[in-house]
Amino acid sequence: MGTVQPTVDTTQYVQVNTGNGTILLHARHDAVRVVFSDAKPAADNPVYHLLDPRHPPLQIPYFTTNVWVKATSEKAVVTVTENEVITGLPPGSFPSEYPLPAAQYDGLAKEAKQLPDNHNVTVSNQITQPTTPSDTQPVSADSLPLPSGAATAAKQLPDNHNVTVSNQITGFATEAKQLPNGHDVHVSNSQLEVDLGNIPGIQNLSITGVVVTGVDSGSETDVWSGADSTLLGGGQKEWIKPTAAQIHSVVSDSISDTAAGTGMRTALVRGLVDWNTNEVSETVTLNGLTPVNTVNSYVCLNDITVLTCGTDGPNVGTIEVKAVTDNTLQLVMRAEAGRSTRAIYAVPSTQRVVFKRWNGLMTRTTGSGDFMVFRAKVDLTPQVATTCWILADERTTVSNGTSSGNWVIDPPPTVMGPTIIKISAEGSRNNLSAVASMGFHLVDN
Repeated sequence: MGTVQPTVDTTQYVQVNTGNGTILLHARHDAVRVVFSDAKPAADNPVYHLLDPRHPPLQIPYFTTNVWVKATSEKAVVTVTENEVITGLPPGSFPSEYPLPAAQYDGLAKEAKQLPDNHNVTVSNQITQPTTPSDTQPVSADSLPLPSGAATAAKQLPDNHNVTVSNQITGFATEAKQLPNGHDVHVSNSQLEVDLGNIPGIQNLSITGVVVTGVDSGSETDVWSGADSTLLGGGQKEWIKPTAAQIHSVVSDSISDTAAGTGMRTALVRGLVDWNTNEVSETVTLNGLTPVNTVNSYVCLNDITVLTCGTDGPNVGTIEVKAVTDNTLQLVMRAEAGRSTRAIYAVPSTQRVVFKRWNGLMTRTTGSGDFMVFRAKVDLTPQVATTCWILADERTTVSNGTSSGNWVIDPPPTVMGPTIIKISAEGSRNNLSAVASMGFHLVDN
């Protein structure tokens, strides 16, 4: 048996070996559970090896039982490679003629046999220095092969003309050549792959919050459009999470934002239905000035964006999303913005946040020498009714007009879910404007 990709199951263990010999297991896309047993293990067998795609392949040089694999998710794939099957061995024994790769062991001693008394044979694989001139061979630079394309000389050029000779190996792949069908070589930049969303289980996210006017002195204001007193339902300086999972309502202050209107017609709402499940989404069809309820109940919403719109879209009016039972404002989409602007994000227990960067921008309308303090905070127990915000980072910008700061955190901290992350701001005087954003990786556990 060569290299195969057997079908694995999330509900039961599947045997992946055909005999007893050498086997190599490699998990891809998601982790698998591995059990060694003569009989098929129960699906809930508590003892197993967890083979993760981030781990190196699992190699077992010799075994006398069966190998069973169970997938942890529908994405999980396992690649199995078996060498020659060795049969007829008692349990726990090792074959007397274990097959060796000829190219690797050619010329090496493999055994020492019994000789009569006082006769000894020493078996050695050591390479020793020749002791007589007849054993030596001349070696010169001309007789040694050089890598293809290596520079061998730098010739004299006229003055002020320079040639740099470099055979440096940088460690980075530069090309992928055509191979026969079924053979692929991939040149990959892992950070780019993450940014493009090509790595299963990792999302690259960036969220932005805006306060048009309303960041004051002496008190913190969360950076979200709901803090702007000029907006519909605005003036709420601190965002307040729902007390429990509940229906949310979506409404506009314009009759154009309706199913057949010239503004926003449908919107995509994203959020958490509980603190132990990844984010879900649903489509809401607007009805102008009449609130429309979501189908799902949410413990926390993360975003609302336009899906379809008319000729005056994305949205003519200001869109407001409220938790119905608590009657608290959760999201605000400013007119013509097309999405909510809130520097606050909720993460379930099934994921973790790798914080990469955050930034803040302030503007003044009058005066000079204003400053603004931006604070990144986390709530590590969002499932508890009482909110407890912990300061993660704090930075200050000073402005005689417009000032911004972009802060990269290295090494990036990791925050396990469930959690809520947010950015708040405090000004040197009242009614300042602020924009803040944060970029992070959302990683499945």
